[in-house]
Amino acid sequence: MTTNQPNQQALLIMTDELIATLREAQHEIQSLRRRNEILAAKVEVMDSFVQVMHTRPAEHAPDIVFEIEKHIEKHIAKLEDAKKPQTA
Repeated sequence: MTTNQPNQQALLIMTDELIATLREAQHEIQSLRRRNEILAAKVEVMDSFVQVMHTRPAEHAPDIVFEIEKHIEKHIAKLEDAKKPQTA
């Protein structure tokens, strides 16, 4: 029975070491999963920024701007004419 005892003791020590190693691995996996969640959120934010950065700016047609300017100019001229005293 004495030869069995050292084997059992060695087996218990190995089991304890295995449990410790498995717990370390479990904690490392949990830590990495949390980091991945954080990084995934950061990537999502960066993707949003990239989409905003690559959005084409509003383009204006120079012809339309010119037409609006001329339209405003006509209205100003009409208002100024209406303000002038009429002479008979």
